[in-house]
Amino acid sequence: GYRTIAVCSDLHLGFRKAEAIHDRRAIDAFLQILNYSNPDYLVNLGDLIDFADISHFAPDSNDFINTLQPTLQEAHNILALQTDATPNAEKRIVIEGNHDARLQKKLLNDASQFHGIKAVGDEYPAMSLPNLLKLDKIGHEYIGGYPANEYQYKEDLIFIHGSGGGANPTRTLQDKYPNENVVQGHLHRIGSELHTRRDGKYIGKYIMGLMGKIDGSLPSVNNGIDSTGKTVKKYEPWQNGAMIINDYGEGNYEFNQIKITEGRAYWQGKKFDGDDGSSHLEKQKTAAM
Repeated sequence: GYRTIAVCSDLHLGFRKAEAIHDRRAIDAFLQILNYSNPDYLVNLGDLIDFADISHFAPDSNDFINTLQPTLQEAHNILALQTDATPNAEKRIVIEGNHDARLQKKLLNDASQFHGIKAVGDEYPAMSLPNLLKLDKIGHEYIGGYPANEYQYKEDLIFIHGSGGGANPTRTLQDKYPNENVVQGHLHRIGSELHTRRDGKYIGKYIMGLMGKIDGSLPSVNNGIDSTGKTVKKYEPWQNGAMIINDYGEGNYEFNQIKITEGRAYWQGKKFDGDDGSSHLEKQKTAAM
């Protein structure tokens, strides 16, 4: 008698040479949550791929050379696993984030004549994430156009990647969306704030955790590389997390923020213990060949 929406955000898929900067344990725990909850909708809130190798920011090392192709394969494999874990989903949405948008910015800046070029008969440009990841083959829809893009599930529930931050990001969301429930990624921190509308209805603003590593592996303004070329172990003020939303109808929602700590999540009396995901991913990669 109700619908379930599963949400994840900010996977930041990528590799430092052979080492993943995304947290495969957290991703595997989320896959287990998907299997358990059997959602009707699945939403990825953006920054699926980090694209450190084409960022306009100065690189912290040469770790990302020749890692784009395996990153694209990893993204396809993980989304395919999400498809397998949500066999009854009506929609699977991937929202473009600011890191995902780096691909189109790179083309516009360095090879504008190829920007938007499509193979004959194709819907998406050749060098676009929907095409490169073959999202149509694995049942995912792509919503581009960051930062204006959003997925409106219902009139009173909107999903966005988000931007900015500030001291009170949930209050900023409330100022922008005074009458809707909003779920946002981007900030890598779990947070929420409830408001009461003039008509007495409760609405909430929710900030999602990420699926990238929080130990200094993921490029940021705070990470560093030591004299041996290794990333300095330093934990960011971020949290890994996912969300399950139950929609009971008539504007009645239950928002379940599920934190993931060192690849483990606890929800509804169950433990979801993620491993590095390599066995699942290798199996999926083999099946895709």
